[in-house]
Amino acid sequence: MNDDCLALFQELKLKKKYKYIIFGLNEGKTEIIPLKNSTSVDYEEFLVDLPEKECRWAVYDFEFEKEDAGKRNKIIFYQWCVSLRVVLMSVTLTFYFRWQPLRTDLFLVCNSLALVII
Repeated sequence: MNDDCLALFQELKLKKKYKYIIFGLNEGKTEIIPLKNSTSVDYEEFLVDLPEKECRWAVYDFEFEKEDAGKRNKIIFYQWCVSLRVVLMSVTLTFYFRWQPLRTDLFLVCNSLALVII
């Protein structure tokens, strides 16, 4: 994984500089690199940034209101897969992400937008 991935994640988590970061593989498919980061709070814009025919990984700083507790944030890790064929490679890389210092809740997101906790 490229060092920029962790640096950007720390800026999202600690400094609240970004709302989301999208990661992918480099041209040679040898390293995970950051592809996009955004400050936009529009969730639909985040979904538009996920490609229809390629796998991506993303972290999203989800903000919500909890009754009698005020605003809360939860960082969600997304795995965006487009076909079963690429899911196997993605799952392997996701486990790599999981053991890196990103340490977020892990969700699998297929392009049907179903969230499944792994």
